[in-house]
Amino acid sequence: MCGRYYIDQEDTLSEIRQIIDAVNRRYQDSQVIKELRLGEISPGQIVPAVRLRRSEDSSVLIPELVRWGFKKPQGKGLLINARSETAAEKPTFRRPLRTARLLIPAHAFFEWRTDKRSNKKIKMKCYNPQSEMFYMAAIARQEPLSDPEDASDRVMRFVILTTQANESVQSIHDRMPLIIPGNHVRAFLEDESEAIRILSRPVDIMLSAVQVD
Repeated sequence: MCGRYYIDQEDTLSEIRQIIDAVNRRYQDSQVIKELRLGEISPGQIVPAVRLRRSEDSSVLIPELVRWGFKKPQGKGLLINARSETAAEKPTFRRPLRTARLLIPAHAFFEWRTDKRSNKKIKMKCYNPQSEMFYMAAIARQEPLSDPEDASDRVMRFVILTTQANESVQSIHDRMPLIIPGNHVRAFLEDESEAIRILSRPVDIMLSAVQVD
C-alpha cells in the first residue's frame, strides 16, 4: 500500500512546480487553498492533482485540489488505496475508475520495511533516480457534503491505485503505487479502455530507496 508520499516544497524546476503554481492561481480566491499540503503528505490532506477537462472539440490537462481518502461507511476511517488489478470489479471503485481518473504528482513515496532482527519498522523513501518527479495513478469521487459552507468539503476525494511491487521495491513491501510514465499520461486520463490496459500491464519503472528518519 501507499500511506505517505512526498512533494519537495523547494522544487523550482520540475512539472510539480508548474502544477503548484497553477493550483495557486486557480484557487487564489477560495479558502480551500489554505489547506494545500506539501512536503510529507498523509491521508486526509488536500493536495494537487492533474485531471482531464473535456470540451466539445478538445481536452486539456488542468490542476485540481483533491483530498486523499474515500470516507468509509459510518465514518470509520479512510480508504486510501485501491488494487489496480481488481478496481474495475469493485463497486466502490468501478465508477470512479470509469469517470474520474487522476494523476497525483510526487517526488517520492514512503514504505516501511520490517527489520528481521529487531522486528522494527524502518522508513524507506522510494524515488525515481531517472526523473525529478513522477505521477501516481488515482481515481476520485465527489462525496456527500457534511458542511455545505466548507469549501474544503466540496473537493473530490481520491485513492491511489497500487500494483504488485517490482524488483526494486519488493524487499521493502509487496505493493507500490502504480506509476504512470510521461508518454502514457494522456492515454490513462483520456481513454477508459487504454487506462484498463495500462492497469493490467503497468510499465516496470525501477526505483531507488534510502532509509530516512
